[in-house]
Amino acid sequence: MFWSKKPNVITDDAKIDEFLTRGVENIFPNRDFLKSKLKKGERLTFYLGADPTSPSLHLGHAIPLKKLGELQKLGHRIIFLIGDFTATIGDPDKTTTRKQLTRAQVLDNCKKYKEQVSPFISFSVSNRTSILKVSLETRVIYLKQRLSVGGSTRLACIKRFIIFITRNKLGIKIFTFIFFLC
Repeated sequence: MFWSKKPNVITDDAKIDEFLTRGVENIFPNRDFLKSKLKKGERLTFYLGADPTSPSLHLGHAIPLKKLGELQKLGHRIIFLIGDFTATIGDPDKTTTRKQLTRAQVLDNCKKYKEQVSPFISFSVSNRTSILKVSLETRVIYLKQRLSVGGSTRLACIKRFIIFITRNKLGIKIFTFIFFLC
């Protein structure tokens, strides 16, 4: 069966060095750490996430997608993570609110994203590349768990509160779900 085959991971020094230097400004935690991981020959998993808030990805996704394609060619697993739930709720930041989209609009954008990502990374069964969606069901489970925890206040909650104050001062719309995402 196709899933029982051990993936062919390329550990060629020249190919790894090209990946680590061409089109790369910084590597976190550092270049040596990633190089040592790539040289071991173990199949690693890398991902890029995007929220389908519009029908097309923007230019800023091009280089990360290109680098994911290079990692895929080296034999590593790639996941394109789509924040479909985030797109339906509008995901506010400090000063603006994104337009809330219907589930149908989000799913349509997701299909278009796959088409736009395909020139960079392959979604064939043999390389086991995935598109994963952070769906509403997953978020509801997460929210139930967070609400049951109760009294724990995280830094994310404090940041959301600061965003709330900033938006209130600027007279920008505030949605109540902003506090449930802490």
